[in-house]
Amino acid sequence: MLGFISFVVMILGWLNRGDWIYPEQLNASLTFELPSTEEALPGQTFVAPQSGLQGLGLRIYLSNGPSDQQLQLRLFEDTEALKPLREATASTQGSKDGEFVYFKFDPIPASRHQYYYFTLQSFDAASEQAIAFYGGPLESYVNGSAYENGDPLDAQMAFHLNFHRPSMLRDFVQRIVSGIPIAFAALLLLIIPGVTLFVWLQPQIKLDSIEWIALIIGVSLAFYPIVLYLLRYTPIVLSGFIIWIFFTALSVVFIIGLWRQFKAKGGTLEAVVAKPTISPTFIAFWLIFGLSLAVRLQVVSGIEIPFWADSYHHTMISQLIVDNGRVPDNWEPYAPMQSMNYHFGFHTMVAVFHWLTGLTVPKSVLFFAQILNALAVLMAYLLGRRFGGNAWVGVFAALITGLISRYPMYYVNWGRYTQLAGQILLPVLVVLTWTLLQNKTRSWRLAGLNVLLLAGLTLTHYRIVMFYPAFVLPLALLRWYQAGWRRSVIIEDVIRLAGVGFGAFLLVLPRAIELVGSRLWSVQTHVARQGMNSEYIRQVHNVLPNIFDFIPPVIVILGWIGLATAAWQRRMGIVAVGLWWSVLFFAANPHFLKVPGSGVITNFAVYIGAYLIFSILAGFVLGQAAQTLTGDRPALAWLLLPIIIAFVLSGARQQLSVLDISGLLVTQPDLQAVAWIKKYTPEDTRFLVNSRLAYGGRTVVGTDGGWWLPFLTGRQNTAPPMLYTMETPPYPNYTVDVYETYRAMREPDLSDEEFARRMQANDLNHIYIGQQRGSVWRGDETPLDPVWFTASPLFDLVYAADGVRIFQLNSTLLE
Repeated sequence: MLGFISFVVMILGWLNRGDWIYPEQLNASLTFELPSTEEALPGQTFVAPQSGLQGLGLRIYLSNGPSDQQLQLRLFEDTEALKPLREATASTQGSKDGEFVYFKFDPIPASRHQYYYFTLQSFDAASEQAIAFYGGPLESYVNGSAYENGDPLDAQMAFHLNFHRPSMLRDFVQRIVSGIPIAFAALLLLIIPGVTLFVWLQPQIKLDSIEWIALIIGVSLAFYPIVLYLLRYTPIVLSGFIIWIFFTALSVVFIIGLWRQFKAKGGTLEAVVAKPTISPTFIAFWLIFGLSLAVRLQVVSGIEIPFWADSYHHTMISQLIVDNGRVPDNWEPYAPMQSMNYHFGFHTMVAVFHWLTGLTVPKSVLFFAQILNALAVLMAYLLGRRFGGNAWVGVFAALITGLISRYPMYYVNWGRYTQLAGQILLPVLVVLTWTLLQNKTRSWRLAGLNVLLLAGLTLTHYRIVMFYPAFVLPLALLRWYQAGWRRSVIIEDVIRLAGVGFGAFLLVLPRAIELVGSRLWSVQTHVARQGMNSEYIRQVHNVLPNIFDFIPPVIVILGWIGLATAAWQRRMGIVAVGLWWSVLFFAANPHFLKVPGSGVITNFAVYIGAYLIFSILAGFVLGQAAQTLTGDRPALAWLLLPIIIAFVLSGARQQLSVLDISGLLVTQPDLQAVAWIKKYTPEDTRFLVNSRLAYGGRTVVGTDGGWWLPFLTGRQNTAPPMLYTMETPPYPNYTVDVYETYRAMREPDLSDEEFARRMQANDLNHIYIGQQRGSVWRGDETPLDPVWFTASPLFDLVYAADGVRIFQLNSTLLE
């Protein structure tokens, strides 16, 4: 009751703190004077991030000293609207240069994520002083641009947005209520397959309630890539309807299994379901997990398309699974590649999430990835608790992973979601393997779960599956050392591990046959043969980074202390975690051991996954200290909660700022341009888009929203998904043609006529320049210049809104 009253008091206090000022575009590196007459109105487009929009603040520029003008602001739904939604006035009297002038109007209750356009006009038309404002370059804000008389400018005004707190709160409550079905669907996906298997198999594993949840979720996630892949060899085509039938049937099977246990164990619920112990560690963990999940969902709130380069092919593969109802054989119709060699485990999970929730596939990729990111916290607890020996180790490992370490939270900026999915399955597999080896008798149930996890991990990420033997090796060696190198123990462990490996191999054998001899296989074997003899591998592909760029220095230091402490205490599980890092390091850098294969496992993959290891090692130090402090005085454990809560709140605030908007390829203006393209261009339109050469100059990749056009509009462009070099091409010279087209359109000093003729020769009839203007993942190339195309009579500007420009080749002038 006291907690509820405190919560109500906090909400009331928040509601009465006045207006919520949301800093949208604060860059004030530019100044521009815009005449304000009936013929020429300055304005700005923007997207409101919250509900309850009730005002704007504009930073005024007073070049000639004080000003006394009455300004009128009109707010519209878009640049084409004739009737304003709201009108407001403000005066510049008494304002100083650089201050914000605020326009206040009645709140718009449902403004969240809505697109708006405002114009400004002075009541004093006879004033000789123009209205002038501070602003920034186009790239300083991604969801709009400044305007003059309805025409977009390559600039942004500096502005604040003002929101009505009660409207924000109502919207927040409505979103929670509307999110309940999505949360229910996510729980079905994460829980039902795993818990059904555990209820029927009943493996004898001693775990606490949090560890059980981790294992259940891991088994569930491993289930989808295996099942959807095997369905390729059946006539079954999945859909949302079939998926709901499947989960309903599986739930019935679970209930039957639960009832059987209930009757077999005396008819008491306690004999079937372990009652969780409400302890300080239990409360601390769920607080950490809950806030980690909330932060991750909040940072992507309002984002329609996931970030950076990897997200493009992740979304496309997920959509192909949805379109085909199974794992596809090719990339058509979105790209012409004739094979699907890429690992697809994450994408099957996204497809099931889409079928259950009805969210668009891009949003399903974005939201489900954040759920996985939060599950990294759960897996950190699992490893810390299991190998550290007490729950406090798990709690601190979870805290470091979720709210202190930069990774894996930062994955959202790259779309590095397949590796993340692999790193969710890996801890569960490791714990199940450790349990299998420690079991005194052979258990086909435990072996079967290991087979399922290993096969699922293999289909989820080819590189992360190599992290598994890197852990099993030191774990087994330490176990054999503790057993006095008894031959019976070694032989039995080898038999069990070989059985798991062979079983998983049989499950993925069809995939292995497909991959051997594939283009992906040839690329990876070429990398392995070249190794550090290749300058590209040395300087780019497998460059050795600084660990402090990935893990906070204090966590690294605590990690090494934890490893030393574990070695001194002969805590072999933690020592194995430390040795795991050493094995992974040399696996990524075999040249240090004079062994070939550099680049197969990259340093980058190892270092961005290092949070998994260092959170356990550092958590061991902190957990041991907490256990020592509270061991004989359990009441002191409750006094640690306020300290942990302080770290949780501080970490959550820090993680909220992790999103790097510069990595957003597709902005709101791009999405509006997409709607225009679908409506006004033929389906055979082919766009020249901003792109660059990546991966040693071998791969053409997009650098703004134009890259996504094939997926979003069905129109083709000059930059395929970057995996095109690893898939079977539609014809032998396809990869070369992609490169040559890029080079032909990037040669310096081309005349507009020669440029147009090269477009014509490459079947290009339109040019797309996105809101980000080729700035995402930009290399040394010069992005397409809209000013240059505008000045040429050979290119017609057919679309201009915010930062987006679309030109059409005027081929009649070339005849």
